[in-house]
Amino acid sequence: METGIITQLLNEKLAKVKILEAEACSTCKNKSSCSLLGDSIELIAINKINAKPGNKILLEFNENKKIYLSALFFILPIIFLIGGYFVGEYFKELYNKHWLLPVITLVSFLLSFVFVKIISKIHEKNDKFYPVIIDFAKD
Repeated sequence: METGIITQLLNEKLAKVKILEAEACSTCKNKSSCSLLGDSIELIAINKINAKPGNKILLEFNENKKIYLSALFFILPIIFLIGGYFVGEYFKELYNKHWLLPVITLVSFLLSFVFVKIISKIHEKNDKFYPVIIDFAKD
């Protein structure tokens, strides 16, 4: 569970939330020198409690969806890269053109990002992939 502040209402059921400090950051030894997160993270969440901008809230993430999205964004491009290598190797041998291997591998890798973008656009319409605002945080 994470704590955040509502920064903007996008519509009657979605809100933009600024995460104050990620739960995992509280035990990290390198949090003072972390440059990946900057000061905060902003995300979109389902506003089930009708919180208003400025309200401090608690967010809940679906762990299974986190694993699925991690696989989608990080593992899928690697699979496309490896698959592109083998397809490129096959066509290199078939046509005896050595330049086909790197070209097909690169094109396959770049296509993976297009594929990920299309899937992410589809999932943006699905409420199951958004974190849920479950309660107001106590100060």
